[in-house]
Amino acid sequence: VKITDNTLKPELFLYAVREAKKRGMKTSAHIPASITVLEAAEAGLSSIEHLDYAMKAGSRDEAAIAADYLAGKYTYAQTMRRYADTFDVETARRVYARLAELGTAVSPTLYGSTTLANLDLDDHSHDEGLAYIGPGIRATYDWRIQRAAQATPQQVEDRHFVKDVTARTLPMLRDAGVTILTGTDAGFLNSFNYPGFSLHDELELYVKLGLTPREALMGSVVDGPRFLNQGERYGAVAAGKSADLLVLEANPLKNVSATRDAEAVVLRGRLIDAAELERMRAEIRARVAARNASFTPSPAS
Repeated sequence: VKITDNTLKPELFLYAVREAKKRGMKTSAHIPASITVLEAAEAGLSSIEHLDYAMKAGSRDEAAIAADYLAGKYTYAQTMRRYADTFDVETARRVYARLAELGTAVSPTLYGSTTLANLDLDDHSHDEGLAYIGPGIRATYDWRIQRAAQATPQQVEDRHFVKDVTARTLPMLRDAGVTILTGTDAGFLNSFNYPGFSLHDELELYVKLGLTPREALMGSVVDGPRFLNQGERYGAVAAGKSADLLVLEANPLKNVSATRDAEAVVLRGRLIDAAELERMRAEIRARVAARNASFTPSPAS
């Protein structure tokens, strides 16, 4: 169960988490501003979506800042800056240690948040991933792009500051023993965050921020299935496991970027070699190009 409405009243949110846990169901969430991250975890939340909640949890004034936001004293962006300004290493270590004890995982979605924070810096017009994104999805990118273009210099500075403080929490979570689940938040609305491509970007960011390639890969290959109670089926090359494999040209434990260079894929026991993979990609690119050529935006888009 994913609870995405972070405006829920705290009692409703916590009730949903507890009831799902009673029924043996996993929960992930955007945590309401009205409760602390630790309160959500203590109620039984299985996974926290997005690393900014880890940054929030490390604020020495988390509850007071949340109360000010709920009272309308600050905007969301101003509130995130206040969390970043009051981030305290000792507070963070204490909270993260408790998250590890409770078994609460974190899905950082760092590539998505980094891409959005850097919209003022990066030129995405030649992204390889654009060739695979249809016009309907691409149209949903516009509102974030326009919002970034209209930001004041202070808002831009705040956005980058929050991004940098948030990124610091990743190795701290690792050191505390918190399970890190690889996620990207790719999809509609999230500008230039391309399904598939962004998984490799996410892994590379983890390593850049201090995780080893093995630790980065664990969150995707092993801990992801384990979190979903699918560890008996996925997570290793062994008899009885699902025959879904990515065959690489180089060792990703030495360089995690090797995950981008596939010699072949084995899907449910069927070998798909490099030539067939490229044929499939070319077919998708052609279909998307045809859609883009014939697309007429609706007034709403």
